[in-house]
Amino acid sequence: MKYKKLYIALLLISIWSFSFSQQFTNYTTDDGLPSNHIYKIAQDQKGFLWFATAKGLVKYNGNTFKVFTTKDGLANNDVWGNFPNTRQ
Repeated sequence: MKYKKLYIALLLISIWSFSFSQQFTNYTTDDGLPSNHIYKIAQDQKGFLWFATAKGLVKYNGNTFKVFTTKDGLANNDVWGNFPNTRQ
C-alpha cells in the first residue's frame, strides 16, 4: 500500500510537470499577420520563420512580422507554399 501511494504521487507529479513543459503562442492579425489563414510554415537556415498566407508571404524574426505582397514583387498575394534555402 505504501508503494502504491508513492507510485500515484510520482505519476501525478510527472503529469503536472509535463502539462507545463510546452507553452504555445498564437499569433493573429492583431499581432501583425496579414491573414489568419496560414497555409504553410517553414524555418530557414538563419532561424527565421516564413508563413505562407492568403494575403502574402511573411517573415518572422521572433519579434516582428515583415509582410511581402505583390507590391514587393510577388506574382500573387495568395501564397500556398514556401521553400526556404537550406544550402549554406
